[in-house]
Amino acid sequence: MLDSKFRNIKNYFGISSPADWQDVEPGSILALDGIGPVTLDHIRIYLAARNLTLKNDRTAEHWKEHLSHVKIGHEMGDEDTARVAPFTIFIDSAETQPFTFQGIPNDRDAAGTYRDQFGDKQQRAFVVPTEWRSLGRYPNSLGDYSIDGGVGRCHVERKSLEDLHGTLLGFAKADDGASRRERFESELANLSKIEAAMVVVEADFIDVVRYAPEWGKRTQQQNAKTLARTIIAYQQDFSSVQWSFAGSRRMAEMVTYRWFARWWDKQAGSRKQMEKLVAMM
Repeated sequence: MLDSKFRNIKNYFGISSPADWQDVEPGSILALDGIGPVTLDHIRIYLAARNLTLKNDRTAEHWKEHLSHVKIGHEMGDEDTARVAPFTIFIDSAETQPFTFQGIPNDRDAAGTYRDQFGDKQQRAFVVPTEWRSLGRYPNSLGDYSIDGGVGRCHVERKSLEDLHGTLLGFAKADDGASRRERFESELANLSKIEAAMVVVEADFIDVVRYAPEWGKRTQQQNAKTLARTIIAYQQDFSSVQWSFAGSRRMAEMVTYRWFARWWDKQAGSRKQMEKLVAMM
């Protein structure tokens, strides 16, 4: 029922992307035949998860707080039915190829399951709220991603295969003369001082070495050796910074989400313990 309503609303207003909803007022949606407050709230939480709102409506933060229980239907643009993750992931404003965190399976509770057309049990997806933030610039950079409540405590640096090659082999220099490698080492030093830090690579370790490029006078074999030994050195010198060679961009995205979810759960557990201690006093 909701899916057909969403489809009709999108067709009526000519919605082709989430940003298009920002030109539509809540009253205009409610004026349509058969559309009530429940349907409107589904639209609001769908937009709030993307830090968007309807025209002249309340803020995305307001709807995240008050409508987190709302499920989002397929026609809103999400596969199957989604629930909103309990936290917001911050994306650094300089990130050029950001993860979208769409289609993250909801395996946190039994209510997140359903049967597909073949009768097989599947997990519904989370809608993961994201927000663009500056997470620091050289020499104070702290990676590409963090989590609401975890800035300066829990961060992830994302590396594609090409970016990792260019960074570790020192390709190009910035306006200040610092190479990408020097900047990365500075960032690793910063990350090593915080509570939870990870470098997630969109490739396997073997592929990082296997597909090492030629550069200048250096052969592929020479660069492969440099890459392997540099990574090992970084893992020793900045031992508190974890490295995950995820094998693909999608797996890197999943690992990043689970990294933040694990940290969030730990904080929730700590808060509960503190509440119990306070109650016993």
